[in-house]
Amino acid sequence: MTKKKIYRSWGNYPALDQNGYPFNKRYLNSSFLPYGKGRSYGDSCLNSSGNVLDSSDNTSIISFDSSKGIIEVGSGATFQMVSSYIIPYSFFLPVTPGTQFATIGGGVANDVHGKNHHKVGSFGNHIISFKLIRHGELIECSRVKNSDIFYATIGGLGLTGYITTIKFNLKKIVNAFMDVENIKFSSLEEFFKLSRESSIDYEYLVSWIDCTSSSKNTCKGIFSRGNHSSDLKLSLAKKNKIKFNYPFKQKLSLVNKITVKPFNYLYYNKQLKKCAKKVEYYENFFYPLDSISNWNHIYGSSGFLQHQSLVPKKNATKILSLMLELIKDSKQGSFLVVLKVMGDTKSEGLLSFPSEGVTLAIDFAFRGQSTINLVKKLNDIAVNANGKVYPAKDACMSSKNFKSSYPKWSVLKEFKDRNIDSDFWKRVS
Repeated sequence: MTKKKIYRSWGNYPALDQNGYPFNKRYLNSSFLPYGKGRSYGDSCLNSSGNVLDSSDNTSIISFDSSKGIIEVGSGATFQMVSSYIIPYSFFLPVTPGTQFATIGGGVANDVHGKNHHKVGSFGNHIISFKLIRHGELIECSRVKNSDIFYATIGGLGLTGYITTIKFNLKKIVNAFMDVENIKFSSLEEFFKLSRESSIDYEYLVSWIDCTSSSKNTCKGIFSRGNHSSDLKLSLAKKNKIKFNYPFKQKLSLVNKITVKPFNYLYYNKQLKKCAKKVEYYENFFYPLDSISNWNHIYGSSGFLQHQSLVPKKNATKILSLMLELIKDSKQGSFLVVLKVMGDTKSEGLLSFPSEGVTLAIDFAFRGQSTINLVKKLNDIAVNANGKVYPAKDACMSSKNFKSSYPKWSVLKEFKDRNIDSDFWKRVS
């Protein structure tokens, strides 16, 4: 008999010990939800009325064409597994999220985006095909074969079927290092100016901001821009990265009003120069948080909520200023605040989050109803400005906001596998 496992979301809110099993076809006839590594922050990876089916064993490299830069992998393979395999052949992922420990299947289900969205769009734009167990039947989906299910599955939150394998295009590189510039800025206007100036010559753009600044209308931060290094002297070999394990599961969050402001001050001021250039190993540039195993435990046993929204470029300065002021007034700031301008490449999925605009992402230690109220207010501001909230990061978006942001939700409903469900879908649909 298969041993039952316990699964949670990465944010630990809702605090649900989810029943789950390694994937087996016999579970397809009852309520289930595909589950990768649980890196979704809210309840889109939870199914409290049924089970989750773990894809962790489905990690094979099915095929790799080094002449064309095409790979096919099992849905449970992580971005880290794939990059470790392809980098020695001078290839890199076309798009990667902020953690390399998410699965490729999760990358499809959430149509993940990365620091290069302004150049190449989201992960879904680079998928060639995938195989899907849907209503118990294995089918192949692409832009020409079962295309309606193909587009519904990209960004479809795992609701259209159980993805078994994914084939996608890769990017050619010279080595495993990045040429990076970090530039300090002190206002949203300066952030947008840097974004405009950098969008042509730099493939990767992202900014960290200090959400605790007490001065009105200021937005201090560090703007990072980078390209893959073309230095032939640098290596493709794996570099041993120093990693730390956060060993505690303490009750109280270490992210609080006492620690946040000093941390942000030190982080902003650790760089003395206005602009600092360096050559950086790719893992340090793309996945800084991955260097701390179990970093989510820093938020304590109550977990955390993340708000990630996208608002149109028009009036973005006004909208973001309003959101940042609300965060400052709440006294519920964070170490982890990311700001990025997204490009105009159209996402292909019915419910894809990535689109042209500006995205703000911030973690809040869960303090009960006050945190829920804050996140809901931020959600309302974004949606009322014709923006949207990212389902993969959400734990309290209202049904009204979801349906307003994703008008094609009812189309996805028609493509949903009859036995697949999630707590997120039950909450918003």
